[in-house]
Amino acid sequence: LLQPPPEVFDLFDEVLILADGIILYHGRRENVLPFFESIGFKCPESKDIADFVQEIATSERDKYSTRANTPHSNQEIASAWAKSEFSTEKQNQIDFYSRKDLEGESRVEELFGKNTPKYANGLRQDISLVLQRQRKLFTRNKGYIIVRIIQAILLGVIIGTVFFDIGSTLDLQNVANVAQRYGLVFNMCLQSMLSGMAAVTTVVSQRPVYYKQSKNYFFRTASYVLADMVVGMPLQVLETVLNTTFVFWLANLVPRDADDAVAIYFQVMIILIALNLSFGSWLRVVGTFSSSQGIAQVFAGISISFCILTSGFTITVNNIPGYFIWIYWINPLAYTMRSVMLLIFSSSAFDEEERDFALDLFSFQTDYVFVWTGFGLLLIYVIMNYGAQVWFLKYFRMESSGARQNIEENVDQSTDTEKVDKADPELVNLEEMEKVSLVFRNLSYSVTAKGQSIDLLNDISGYAEAGTLTALMGSSGAGKTTLMDVVAGRKTSGSISGEIFVNGRLKDKKYFARISAYVEQMDIHSPHVTVEEALIFSAVLRQPESVPYEKKMHFIDQVIETLELEPIRHFEIGFKNSGGLSTEQVKRVTIGVELAANPSVIFLDEPTSGLDSKAALTVMRGIKRVATSGRTIICTIHQPNRSIFESFDRLLLLRRGGRVVYFGKIGTGSKTLLSYFEGVPGTKSIPNARYNPATYMLEVTGAGTNSASLVDYANEYVNHPIYQQNVEAMEKMIENDRGSARPVQFDKEFAASYWMQQQQLLKKCLRTYWRSPNYNLVRYLVLGFMAFLWGLAFFQAVSEGLNETTTVQSLVGVIFMAIIFIGIINMNTTIPQVMFERAPYYRERASKMYSAAPYGIAVTIAELPYLITSTFMFVIIYYFLIGLIPDASKMFLFWWIFFLYITFCTFFGQMLAVLLPNQQVAIILAGLSTTMFSLFCGFIIAVEDIPSFWQFMTYIVPTRYALNALVAIQVYCPCEFAPSNNITDEWCGKNLPGCDLIDVDGVKITAWAYAQEVFGFTNDVYVDMGALIAFIVGIRTITGFGWTYVSHLKR
Repeated sequence: LLQPPPEVFDLFDEVLILADGIILYHGRRENVLPFFESIGFKCPESKDIADFVQEIATSERDKYSTRANTPHSNQEIASAWAKSEFSTEKQNQIDFYSRKDLEGESRVEELFGKNTPKYANGLRQDISLVLQRQRKLFTRNKGYIIVRIIQAILLGVIIGTVFFDIGSTLDLQNVANVAQRYGLVFNMCLQSMLSGMAAVTTVVSQRPVYYKQSKNYFFRTASYVLADMVVGMPLQVLETVLNTTFVFWLANLVPRDADDAVAIYFQVMIILIALNLSFGSWLRVVGTFSSSQGIAQVFAGISISFCILTSGFTITVNNIPGYFIWIYWINPLAYTMRSVMLLIFSSSAFDEEERDFALDLFSFQTDYVFVWTGFGLLLIYVIMNYGAQVWFLKYFRMESSGARQNIEENVDQSTDTEKVDKADPELVNLEEMEKVSLVFRNLSYSVTAKGQSIDLLNDISGYAEAGTLTALMGSSGAGKTTLMDVVAGRKTSGSISGEIFVNGRLKDKKYFARISAYVEQMDIHSPHVTVEEALIFSAVLRQPESVPYEKKMHFIDQVIETLELEPIRHFEIGFKNSGGLSTEQVKRVTIGVELAANPSVIFLDEPTSGLDSKAALTVMRGIKRVATSGRTIICTIHQPNRSIFESFDRLLLLRRGGRVVYFGKIGTGSKTLLSYFEGVPGTKSIPNARYNPATYMLEVTGAGTNSASLVDYANEYVNHPIYQQNVEAMEKMIENDRGSARPVQFDKEFAASYWMQQQQLLKKCLRTYWRSPNYNLVRYLVLGFMAFLWGLAFFQAVSEGLNETTTVQSLVGVIFMAIIFIGIINMNTTIPQVMFERAPYYRERASKMYSAAPYGIAVTIAELPYLITSTFMFVIIYYFLIGLIPDASKMFLFWWIFFLYITFCTFFGQMLAVLLPNQQVAIILAGLSTTMFSLFCGFIIAVEDIPSFWQFMTYIVPTRYALNALVAIQVYCPCEFAPSNNITDEWCGKNLPGCDLIDVDGVKITAWAYAQEVFGFTNDVYVDMGALIAFIVGIRTITGFGWTYVSHLKR
């Protein structure tokens, strides 16, 4: 237990007190005080027993000593315990219960024997319960479900209309009609695969809960995985049905007048559903063995890349290298493409010659048996992936406690329990501080839910003077945090009425954040900065620039010492679930970050929650010292122990419905408070001197564990003389402060100049990126791997020249794959990275640390070195393995265009993370955007074949400009001539691959002319370059507006 109040402590039979890994006491609860009194320590009547025994384990023990020869260390206390009669009694109990008599053994075997089941429920009930839980979790995420359904409809309509009515017959002299059907089916299959990308995020985010519950045998792993898969299936089926229906009939994939069109439609739909379920189950497996969201997205992207590379569409099966052909025969996308194309071209609308011609074009098998062979294999993959997910979740847990253990092992042992408050340092006043008093009068706050207005605060008045510590208390839901948010100006929704005065003048929210600090209950920090760096960042940006840097650093040292942060000063804050600082350590860091601003007013939301009594008391002493230095402090607190409660000067007590029950001084020993409540008719007196006044107060007002009070204490307060005294005190404070105190005004909104903001943010962002190997190192590894993969797949494919149509198509295809898939990997991996930093950004912006512009620029600059080096590494490997033109200027120009496009994709992903409410929705829209980019770039369908009402998309899709420029760099031929049968090799462009001659139906044309005719490419490299730069600038501008005006933090 961390901070057990007396009534909780009294519920226990046995107590074990540990310190420094040794036992100080182990025995019955009622013997705790007799034992410590026997060795010379006496607990005062006004002290909680639990607090007393925890302080005995620290240097605070001396103040409880009653004689000279009391133990002076934990080792001496442990030794005294071992020699005491209480230890002998406990040892006798241990010996008794350790006896191995026959009856005991049989009873233990009966209760805990090998035949006892691990799980409380049978398999059927287990599955039922987990299925109900997963269904609730899934259906409550309505935004995610709606977005996926809308995405399926949009993509179905868009793709169907782009390929609208592609023709009822096949022209054996023109492959365009056949190629369009292949491109369309490929796109449909790709949608079925990409739709499951968001599931990766869900699996990774739910893993910590699964690990915790499975360790305690809540359910079987197999039940959990089965329930999770089954719950998601209806949505997978629905989105496939919607997408397939629109595409199939709008595009006329099988001529509508064919006798078997409807039958083929249903068969195609069933096969695509199987692909969705199959690949979706594989992506869930990826989510179980990946260490983070970013790595999971990378593995998912690599999986899709392998599938596409060996699908038989990007490279025909005859041209797949022998060392990759095995992937083709296990590739679910290849089996789906084969099954669907066989179904389509086996329609009665096409004769056998047309069917064989269409399937031979991409070397697909013509045997109908492959239709249902593919379907069966997809179902087998679903079962195999189910088994793999069960195995990984059960035996390959991605949990990490090593980092936290390392922190604990490296903490200086001199800072253990023997070192508490050794110096009682005073915080340093860096400059003459303007003292601030707060008065809030007739505050009310309401929100609208389900069309009805709900009042959360009701006509609340109070004040907080400079140099005082005010507590806000009440039961859960009484409005403590709500009131503090309203006074602090942190509410982002709802309706507020009433007045707030700062130094006698109405509060100016714009400047109030400059003089105030807010310690949130949820500890929000950038995970990749150290404790010291977090404090320095806050001090430099929030304290006036007129304060010398050396004084700020000295102030930081004092804060670190006050909050006992020295042992973890140079440790990264990290993630709590993966080895970062402990809850108690992060709580002190949170307080330290706010204290580092040297504010005049400090708001703290339950600063002692999650801390033990010693840590809580240490924190409160530090806060008390801050208050006595002239700051105004308002603090919500739930159920403090007596020592903490009596460290406050005033109390504002609320009841449910947001009404004031009491506002006034607590008094020495809580006498003022107790006198007030015991004077209310019908109120019982406090039971005894050791009883916690805070607990007593909550109980009598109906906010404790007992039944609700029969006395209306809110009315009693309004009718009590203390109410009128408070009203008069507030009016007097407003009048006096207005005449004597300076108004809270500043020449500028932020304490730090723009350049100081830029400097500190850039330093922070560069450190964050350097310390994020899961983000950056993984990008290098993935880009290097993908470069080798595609380089080997297309090894020296164009080194012999571009003298065949298939070679030109392969070159365009491999360039298309590079920009699309490296783009989507960068897009998807940057989304979690931005999401991690989004919450700290909201907190820091609310504290007026900096504006959005320098933050956006800092993130941009921090990202660029990694984008430059990773894309250059990719191009160096990829360029020469494929056999592109061995010319340095062309290679560097090729890299520059590639870099610009990947930079756009990365920043586009960041924009989605800023604008959208959560990671799942961002990933879904990233997939939707990638589909649009690939659809309108001119590769899957030629630009001239896109219907006129979609032509505008070809101008606003950056992929078209990137693909056009990269192909033009490699294929452009400067020679112009009319195609004829008499062209010789003796002409101007014989050394350029783009000027190689290709025989098309007996007519020789250049490779560049063929690329222009089939794909619509133009030689506008520098125009394309300018367009890509414009796209990047536009995306960063939109992101900047998002950082400035969009917030998904709802209070």
